[in-house]
Amino acid sequence: MTVQEANQQLADQLGTLNLSVLATQFTNKPNTIERAMAVVDSMRRGEIPYKLLPLAPPKQTFPFLDSGTAVTLDPAGFTRFDGLLTMLAELNIPLAIELFRDYQPVLQASWSALGYANNDVEQSLLNVLELILLTPELPTDARLIKDEGNWIYEDETLEALPALQKQLLRMGPNNAEQLRSLARDLRGALLDSQ
Repeated sequence: MTVQEANQQLADQLGTLNLSVLATQFTNKPNTIERAMAVVDSMRRGEIPYKLLPLAPPKQTFPFLDSGTAVTLDPAGFTRFDGLLTMLAELNIPLAIELFRDYQPVLQASWSALGYANNDVEQSLLNVLELILLTPELPTDARLIKDEGNWIYEDETLEALPALQKQLLRMGPNNAEQLRSLARDLRGALLDSQ
């Protein structure tokens, strides 16, 4: 099967993953498999491929709490991500793993075309899931400081985290744990299917 044939077949099948809105938006553009591999590549490096994902950033700005002596994230802002997590929680994991296995040769070929002929796409996907799982929990009193117009964590260990992990922190503890739980389930299912 060619990558073009696989793109068409996959577009027809992604709706069954219970991610209808996300899947439809992602497959409405050409080169689904190639873009999916670019997403994995960015995420395994700790980046967030905003331009490749069918997700608009939350419309409302993130609120902060300013006690007069410290600025922290306002927990009210964590709800901005509830809709995304609700949608991701409906993922049909067994079917997602089945589709991954069905398309694995084409996925690997597309992965190799990115210049990773010596790397395995499955291991790279596992690396993404492990990066999510290794995201630390955000202390509720994590202080923020202004740096050239941007808010950054005062704690250098938090600020040094990859962008993907910092995004999880901004989702709030409940949403981050839901995402970690999904990553655990996907990782387990992927390993069990070997």
